[in-house]
Amino acid sequence: MLALDEEGNLGVKTLQGEHVKFVPIQLVKAEQDGVWLTGLGEQVDIITRGQGFVRDGDKVLATQLSATH
Repeated sequence: MLALDEEGNLGVKTLQGEHVKFVPIQLVKAEQDGVWLTGLGEQVDIITRGQGFVRDGDKVLATQLSATH
């Protein structure tokens, strides 16, 4: 789910309404079962499938799953 923007900054692609927004992050720690990072707000919708096919500003039709899936 981590991505690079056009300047090489590390971040994640999120949804803001119907649009993709690249959010820069700082990687704090990487482990076998996940990563710890900073730079996101308290609540954010991260694109987990298809993030490689969209760019910052693209309009998308997203499907949202609950956190338990």
